[in-house]
Amino acid sequence: MGIVENIKETAKLIQKIDNIDLYRRILDLQAEVMELVDENRRLKEQLQVRSELTFDKGAYWLGKDEKTRDGPFCSRCWDVDRKLVRIRCAPGYTPVCPQCNAYFADVCP
Repeated sequence: MGIVENIKETAKLIQKIDNIDLYRRILDLQAEVMELVDENRRLKEQLQVRSELTFDKGAYWLGKDEKTRDGPFCSRCWDVDRKLVRIRCAPGYTPVCPQCNAYFADVCP
């Protein structure tokens, strides 16, 4: 049984003994644990993405093989906000990030 299930079971037991203050504290604890679980999941996802990123031509790419990699992604958005934002590539236009409006030269395939 995991920590979240343990807290839920404990909350049920405390509710049965009718201790409102203790029950409220357990509910607060449950909310904090859920936040930690979510943060842990997000950090693991970032670590996974980070291991797959390569930097080339001023932008980030997912994957190591130039022929099959995905991207380009804004280097500013990843470095500052840890968000993968695809650079907008359109024929005849300067490549730009739709999130932070950073411009990129020679980055689009």
